[in-house]
Amino acid sequence: MSAQLWLPAEIAHRMRILHDDIAAHTIAVDANEAGQGIHQSQVATLKTMMEVLLQRQDNLLTELALDRSPAAMAKTYADLLGEIAGSHGLWRLFRTIYAQRLDPAEKRLLDAADLVAEDCYRPCIQVARDWGLIDGKYREPPLVWIEAGLSPLIFPRQSEVRALGMTLRPYLTQRLPIPIIVLPPDHAGCFWLYATLHHEVGHNLDQDLRSGGCGQRIAEELRQKIVDRLAAAGVDPARRQIWTRWADEITADAFGVLLGGAGFAACLTALLVPQAPQHGEVVRNDEHPDAFVRIELIAQMLERCEIAPLSADASALRQRAAGLPQPSDLGPFLRQAAIVAELAIATPLDVLGGHRLRDLTPRLGEDAQRTQELAHYLSGRTPLRPKEWICHRLVPPAAQLALQQLEAHDEQALAELHERALTFIESIERPAFLGETGPDEGFLRTLAEEITF
Repeated sequence: MSAQLWLPAEIAHRMRILHDDIAAHTIAVDANEAGQGIHQSQVATLKTMMEVLLQRQDNLLTELALDRSPAAMAKTYADLLGEIAGSHGLWRLFRTIYAQRLDPAEKRLLDAADLVAEDCYRPCIQVARDWGLIDGKYREPPLVWIEAGLSPLIFPRQSEVRALGMTLRPYLTQRLPIPIIVLPPDHAGCFWLYATLHHEVGHNLDQDLRSGGCGQRIAEELRQKIVDRLAAAGVDPARRQIWTRWADEITADAFGVLLGGAGFAACLTALLVPQAPQHGEVVRNDEHPDAFVRIELIAQMLERCEIAPLSADASALRQRAAGLPQPSDLGPFLRQAAIVAELAIATPLDVLGGHRLRDLTPRLGEDAQRTQELAHYLSGRTPLRPKEWICHRLVPPAAQLALQQLEAHDEQALAELHERALTFIESIERPAFLGETGPDEGFLRTLAEEITF
């Protein structure tokens, strides 16, 4: 019997494997099995994009049944195999990420991280909607993945799969429909370090706070304002270029300050201070600001929130770096940091319809007070208070502040703090399902149509 007689049936069977796997996973999430319901909108988005890719396979399968030349049939067959491999590649990436949540120990950490990320992302998106800046389509919050690395890292929507360091295969040019935050395992076991998620979500917000996902980003407008303002202040072009190189990270830090307050600032400073004295001169060629410059920027940003406790915390941050040997050319950068912080936090932006970035978080004073109160509890200084007034994103910054208040400085005290914070965030009432169930099909179709194998 000729192989061509059963070839269409075999290919259809191979295609069905992915269809069935997607359907089974969607059913499990829709049923909130193992508490997966909080990812319903993310899975719905991924399913919609996969359906576009699967339709391409169906079209090629239909072509195989046509009476054409052997060469044309061979080309269609090769194209179909490429589509099958590529679609499985993208699906398996997210399947691997979701599979981490089947391990009970990792599920606790990932659920907490996902809730923190969602609670950083959603309020800003909602404010932008209220301003009429973006449409009503739901933008899925980031999905956290525990993976080895020096620090957390986000791959925003539309990043290429290759950016995740996957094995080189044809599907690596696929664009991600859902942002992914990589959280190192050693960070995942230290709840006070979850405050870095606020910075990573800031990168995602920078991309998504645009109508239809297009147009100028906040960081791009900030970059131009930095050039103009520093030029007006007489800063030379070479130094202006250094500041513009840092614009993306400055924007994400600004979101971190606004979403995490003093706890985020303390977390970032604690990570920077031990490494800051490595260089005798300001590091100029990295996408991140030099450590000493970055600490001053964070302090300046806190002051521009115009909340008294945050201004006091800014002084404390400076003290942590004051006793270290500093780069010889640091002075001018510190003076210019005040200009840049003002632009990032308190200057009206066209991208935001004339609003300031700090207007995206209108409850800064209340958040600061609540974070301090929770820090006192997590450090063991006060009894537990009602949890209705707390939100998920404030727990990691509070844990960071509690870390500084601990009387004991040993591993047992740190382990207890991590567990106390994790238990607290689990005690905050949450719905079984987060988000909405209406992915932007037009956006996803465009994204899928751009994929080639």
